Amino acid sequence: MGNSKALIRSTRSLAALVAIASLGCVRMQLELREPGEYNRGFPDEVADEYHCAKRPLPFFEVEEDELLPERVKPGSEFNHRLQYVLCPVEETQVVSGTLHTRILFKGKPIHVETATRDLQPGRWIVDEFITLPRNAKPGVYALQSEFHSKHGGFDSRSTFLVEQ
Repeated sequence: MGNSKALIRSTRSLAALVAIASLGCVRMQLELREPGEYNRGFPDEVADEYHCAKRPLPFFEVEEDELLPERVKPGSEFNHRLQYVLCPVEETQVVSGTLHTRILFKGKPIHVETATRDLQPGRWIVDEFITLPRNAKPGVYALQSEFHSKHGGFDSRSTFLVEQ
C-alpha cells in the first residue's frame, strides 16, 4: 500500500514537471517568432512535392494553422501561424486576394480584420500576433482565416480557450 501512494505522488510530480516543461517550450517558441512572412521552400520543391505539373494552376493550400498558446487570458496576446504552399502558373506569379481574420465566440465574430494579401510562390509561413479583447469572456473561441481570390480560396479555423 505504501509503494502505491509513493508511485501516485511520483506520477503526479512527473505530470507537473511535464506541464511546466511544455509551458517553457511554448514560451521559447513564442520568443523565436516575429510578425511577418517567411519563406520555407522554393516553388520547384513545392511543385515536386505536390505534383503541380499534373494539377490545374495556380494551386494553393494551407498546410498548418497554429495558435500559441492555446490557453489565453482576456487582454493577452497570442500568435497565429499560417503555413501555405502555392504552385503558380508562372514561376514568380502571386495570387492576390482578400484575407478576412475573425475571432469567433459562440459562433459570432467579436473581432474582424480584413486585408489585401498576395500569396507567394513556394512554401511560406505568416506569423501574426493578435491581442484578445480585454472584455473577452471565458470559453472556447475560434480563429478563422478566410481567403478569397479569383483563383479560389481557403477557410481555415483553429480553436483556443480563454481562461479567467
